[in-house]
Order: sequence, then structure tokens, then C-alpha cells
Amino acid sequence: MRTLCRRDQSGFSILENLIAVLLLSIGAIGIALSTATTIKINADNLQRSMALNAASIALENLYIAARSDDGTSLRIGLDSFLGGQEVTSNPDASGTARDAFAVTVTQAVDAAGVDVLNNPAPYVSPVTVGVRVEYQGIAGKNVSGVAEVKSALTSFTFVLGT
Repeated sequence: MRTLCRRDQSGFSILENLIAVLLLSIGAIGIALSTATTIKINADNLQRSMALNAASIALENLYIAARSDDGTSLRIGLDSFLGGQEVTSNPDASGTARDAFAVTVTQAVDAAGVDVLNNPAPYVSPVTVGVRVEYQGIAGKNVSGVAEVKSALTSFTFVLGT
């Protein structure tokens, strides 16, 4: 018969188990935090996408007007966006808009490099219009929870009627 020594015993000590649980907990917390941050970033990207889409829809009437004449209608339409124009989107079930975005034309240059905003028509087609869209993050806050207004820049090209 063999007697068991303390050295012959196998298994994990309680200290080893506690260290393993601690390491797993740290890893789980890291995964949870990165998942939460990813969700917030995706929500902010959705808000940015909605803001740019709202700007595109708002400028669609200018695009239609630009196709109908030599650029006079485009110039008049651009004037309405110079100081910023509020555009709404994302209606709820009753049709009420939930999101508001400020759309501002920052520059407009025709194919010859002429500043359309400071010169009278006619312009050389096409006209490239730079637009800044201001929006708030989800619930008016950024990923870190700080209130802020964000802006996105985009450009649109208008082909004038012939």
C-alpha cells in the first residue's frame, strides 16, 4: 500500500483559481467596454449618415433648378443656404421630424474656377458646391458623453442646363 504525500496530490490551489478568475474577469470587462464603445460609434455614424442624407435631399431642389437655366436659379437657391438652413429628417410614426440638421453652403466654384457665391451668373458648367452639415451626436452627446455639435463636409456637383 502506498501512502500519499502532500507533493503527490494533484489539482489547483485556491490561489491559482482566484488568479484565473481575475484574468478572465479583466478580459470580459475589456470586451464589454469595447462592445459598448463600438455600439456608440456605430450610432454616431448613423447620425452622420442621416445628416448627409438630409443635406442631399435639401439640395435636390437646387439640382433640379440648375438643370433648367444658366445658373440663375442655382445662385438664388445657394443664397438661402449661405447663413445655414435647418433641415429635418427621420420622422416618427406620426410624421414629426425627430432630427434637425443645419446645412450651410461653404463654397461654390464653377468649372472655370469662378466663385459662384460672389459673382453673377452665367457660370461654366459644372458647378461644385461645398456644404457643411452640423448635427449632434446621439442624444446631443459624443461617444464620451460630452455634449457637442459635430459637422460633416461634403460636396455636390450641379450640371447647368444648356
